[in-house]
Parts: sequence; C-alpha cells; structure tokens
Amino acid sequence: MLQVLAVDGTALQLAAPELRADRDVVMAALASSGLALEFAPESLRSDRDVVLKAVQKDGLALGFASKDLRSDQDIAFAAMANNTAALRYIEPSHLARDRDFLLEAVKKIGGSVLQHAPHDLQSSEDFVLEAIQFDCSSLGFAAKSLRANPDLIIAAISAGRSKGTAALELAPRELRGKRGFMLQAAKITPQALRIASEELRSDRSFVLEAVKLRGAALQFALEEFRADEELVLEAAKQDLGSTAFADPVLRDDLKFRQAVAKLQSSA
Repeated sequence: MLQVLAVDGTALQLAAPELRADRDVVMAALASSGLALEFAPESLRSDRDVVLKAVQKDGLALGFASKDLRSDQDIAFAAMANNTAALRYIEPSHLARDRDFLLEAVKKIGGSVLQHAPHDLQSSEDFVLEAIQFDCSSLGFAAKSLRANPDLIIAAISAGRSKGTAALELAPRELRGKRGFMLQAAKITPQALRIASEELRSDRSFVLEAVKLRGAALQFALEEFRADEELVLEAAKQDLGSTAFADPVLRDDLKFRQAVAKLQSSA
C-alpha cells in the first residue's frame, strides 16, 4: 500500500480503515498529495504536524483540517504560501475579510493574497497603499481602477525598486504619454524610458531629462539618441557606466572619449 500511496496519495481513500488511521500511512500519502488529508480520520485531521505537512504540499488541504487548526495562523499562512486560495478555508471566516490579517498575510506571503481579498479592500486606496509597502506586486491584484492610479503606481515602483517596474507596466497608455508622470517614474527606474509612449521616446528633450535622472535609461533610448554626444554625456554625468549603451561609432570617437575621461577624472 505504501508503494501505491507514494505515487498517488489520494489512494488512501481505498485503504482499509485501520490503515487510514495509521499516522505513518497517512504521512506517506501526504508526501505525494496534500489532498489525501480528506481521507484521514478526524483524529489525524486534528494533528498539527499532519495538517502542516498536508498544507505545505497543497494549500487547499486546509479545507479538510479540523476547525481548530483552520484557525491556527501559522498553519493558515503555510497553506496560503502554497496556494493563496486557501484563504477561503480559514477560521473564523471573518479573518478572510480582516484588514490587519490580510496585511500580515501580504507581508509574510506576498501581494498575490489580495486576489482573494474582498472587493471592498481590493478597491480601497489606503489598504492597497499599505499592502504595496510590504510587496509592490500587491498593486497587480487591486481593483482595476486602482491599478491605473498614478500615485499607487509610483508608490509601487518606489517600494519595489527593480521589481517595482512591473507596476509601471500596469499604467494605461494615456498615462505612459504624460510627461510629468513618466519623469516621476524615471527618477526611480531607468525602465521608465522603455515603457514611455512612442511620442515621448521620440522627444529629445524628454529623453535628455530622463537620462539626467537615471543615466542607465540610455539603454532604452532610440538609436539616434544613443549616437547623440551631448545626450550621452549627460547620461554619463549621472552614471559613467551608461556610456556602454552609447552608439559604437560615438564610443570610438576621440573627442567623446576625451570628454568621458574628463568625467572619470573628476568623479
């Protein structure tokens, strides 16, 4: 029987009652399927170690745990870490709608917890802003109207830094074309130049401002701007390494190389 359970833990349902009541047999079943907990007796579904093993294998196994263990926050968080949908099985059920509990879950597990949060919290700007401070990806699970909120997008980029760039990807097309907003984003991430509208990416004055803020933005500039000596040198003043993104012909230019050398000596 153990060989069968090692392949398919749910085969526990076919085992004799005395085997289903054997803790070692149940633990062997859980090693291949957390959902095998459904076929264990109540005594084992009330066993903390057994339930913890089950939810770590499959978070939805929480639904088969005893009511007492479904109210154990450590077990609840372990279940949600495997599958955030386990939130619906937590006891007492009002915890799944509790602001503080959900923020703690975001802190421990990640922003994906919010996809199962009640709509009123997904739509709350204050709640989503708090969640973003723990995990910038929280914005991606907020209500659609908030995912386009400029202040929340900037907050998510700031909180996540390199990971926060994904929040900028959520910005609607019209926002990507707003100079002021995109320059705010450019202060935080060079990726802003990549995500900006084609109109802004083609605007030399915008690109110049962007590379002054973050020299590495040069890598996302159009070819003509990467060959623009003035623009590249402005990027280099902010980040000397950005010269690696300059047009190869410009990098070989003696006058340009002398200018870069001067910047290096004064750095």
